[in-house]
Amino acid sequence: MQWLGRDKTKGAGRRQDDLESGVVLLVITRDNNLYEQIREIVSAWKWTICRQPEFLVRPDYGPPISRPCSIVIYDGDSTSGNWKEVFVKLKATEGDPCILLASRVFDPYLLNEVIRCGGFDVIAKSAGREQLMRILRFAWFWKKKSQGGSSGASRRLLAVAIAGTALLGMGLSSCNRTQAAAKTTNQPESPTVSTAPVTLRQMADHLTVSSELVPFQEIDVYAKEAGYVKELYVDYGSHVRKGQIMAVLEIPELEAQLQQDQAAIKARTDEVTRARNQVSQARAQHDVQHLQYDRIASVARAKPGLVAQQEVDDWQAKDLASESNLEAVQGNLDTAQSEVAVAQARLTHDQALYDYAKVTAPFDGVVTQRYANYGALMQAGTSTTQSTPLVRLSQENIFRLVIPVPESYVPYIKVGDPVDVRVSALNKDFTGKVVRFSYDVTNDTRTMHTEVDVNNTNSQLMPGLYAEAILTLNQKPNAITVPVQAIDHSGDITSVMVLEEGGIVESRPVTLGLQTPNYAQVVSGLKVGEQVVVSDRSGLKAGEHVLSHPAGVLAYDSSGGH
Repeated sequence: MQWLGRDKTKGAGRRQDDLESGVVLLVITRDNNLYEQIREIVSAWKWTICRQPEFLVRPDYGPPISRPCSIVIYDGDSTSGNWKEVFVKLKATEGDPCILLASRVFDPYLLNEVIRCGGFDVIAKSAGREQLMRILRFAWFWKKKSQGGSSGASRRLLAVAIAGTALLGMGLSSCNRTQAAAKTTNQPESPTVSTAPVTLRQMADHLTVSSELVPFQEIDVYAKEAGYVKELYVDYGSHVRKGQIMAVLEIPELEAQLQQDQAAIKARTDEVTRARNQVSQARAQHDVQHLQYDRIASVARAKPGLVAQQEVDDWQAKDLASESNLEAVQGNLDTAQSEVAVAQARLTHDQALYDYAKVTAPFDGVVTQRYANYGALMQAGTSTTQSTPLVRLSQENIFRLVIPVPESYVPYIKVGDPVDVRVSALNKDFTGKVVRFSYDVTNDTRTMHTEVDVNNTNSQLMPGLYAEAILTLNQKPNAITVPVQAIDHSGDITSVMVLEEGGIVESRPVTLGLQTPNYAQVVSGLKVGEQVVVSDRSGLKAGEHVLSHPAGVLAYDSSGGH
């Protein structure tokens, strides 16, 4: 490390009057105090100062800052930009010194990443007025040096400032050592790279689809018969069991009809009793007439001529008449009994309708809506008029997620596959499974209707909550992988820098398979155990000799952290 004080560096030791005016300084910060402090310093130098509250992110990775400007200061403590994007985008600002002010940059892991990615020329811990003056002077001096085409200007300078003590120039010290070595030998120093091994790991493709939790069943409960609400036993949030009475309706018409049916049954029963007595009387008369006829007919057969034939015929007629009368009254009895059965059937029918006055739950669930109050007239749900439901009932023990699966993922969907369900509103994860899908892809959206069932045993889920269904597809248990930082894309060619024996780097084309935010599967081109370069490779060439050291791979964090 080389001290960049007034006695060691020409540019840093210049007087204030020697600083060139007309410099445009861009400060990217939300900290008003820091901005005012910098503005007070550079106003004496007649510099122009501009301010942006945030890092301007552009999707095309073009120049990320307002132009034109001479020096850029990025306040990493107050802004909310993603440092990874800043690292990449600031590579487009060659010739404009870029200063990073961040107290947390001296974390060793993050500092290594800053050095590896490049982009910043000066990295400093936020400090007081004197320290800021040194940083700005140093940046101005470095810009002049770069424009002058000096031997060290071709490499981006990385300086690290420690508040209250000294300004340490890591890149400059390396540059000085290189220049010192160049005086004694013409052989350039080999660059240092970070490497990571090619490893085996489990890879899987994940599909995340957002959807709304809906109950497994949800219905509006209507009244079967029109009536007034007499009793209401449920309200919002009431939990009910199958068959439980939720409300009782008052139906005066049906009550009167039941009384009429019961009276009709009594009348028909009395008619049956009267007809039965008539049958008994007719049967007795028929028995007497039939017996008398049998006697006279027997005498006439035993002693012909003793009894006149006219008398025999008269008793035979009386016997037949009594028999016919018996059949007639027996028919009347059957008719009366049929009328009793009809009256009982009518009573059963009216009683069934009257039983609908008790509105019961068709399944276990929870009441999510209540539409009626005491005394309200409920129209029959089967009527043609506009009817209003009594309540809305939802089955709460199982919820379903309806997700549209894109056409490319359809072959991997199977019934019974586990699904991770993340409900951000509850900050909890649940486990579901694929239970059904439509077996066809819609023409409009090119997706397949798929349903995931989620058990709600603890009654934590509620209808209407949004959830993310994460489906694990196309798993590879022993995939050859490399960190995504090692992948280079040039047109249609994908390659990695491989460290061969003797410290020689080789550019090797590879074929990729599954990819995650942190790792990529290599289908062909690499073997397990080989070392690949994960640090900045913009200045490396195939066949070049390098010095290497292992480096931890920075995991991707979608929230913007590290």
